[in-house]
Amino acid sequence: MKTLDRKTFSAAIECGIEAFIKSVNKSLSDRAADEGQHDNGLSLPAAGDPGQTMRELIIHYISRYKERYGPKARPDVGPKMIGVLQRISKGYNQRQVSALLTTYLKLDDKWFQTKYHDLATFEQSLHRVLHATTTGLKAAEKTEGEKASDIIAEGEKKK
Repeated sequence: MKTLDRKTFSAAIECGIEAFIKSVNKSLSDRAADEGQHDNGLSLPAAGDPGQTMRELIIHYISRYKERYGPKARPDVGPKMIGVLQRISKGYNQRQVSALLTTYLKLDDKWFQTKYHDLATFEQSLHRVLHATTTGLKAAEKTEGEKASDIIAEGEKKK
């Protein structure tokens, strides 16, 4: 399997994210065709080139996003969103980030749905996703403090 080095990854960003998304979608299609079925789980390497790791995480996110929102859905994976994945990858290995992304996209939280499970919301709500990953999907409900903040915010909107 070919790997994506940092120089190639940077060039993809500079040339436009649109071309990169097409490349990722083609890679997903090729994998699904090779397996003869829908891609239900990517085999992610444990370690390797950081560019390859990031590419695999992006592929994983797009794949799970399309499972949730349909095959024509297109998540935002621009440079800012790639930065989110890079920051999260500093604290977790690739398999852990993949598991967190999978859990995040399975959560039926209204706020996540409103934001279409974007990566910025993922980063901001990482503690809730971690909680859901370790205790089960239903346990990701808001804490009492978060509920109180919502009530205060609603009261301020009415003023």
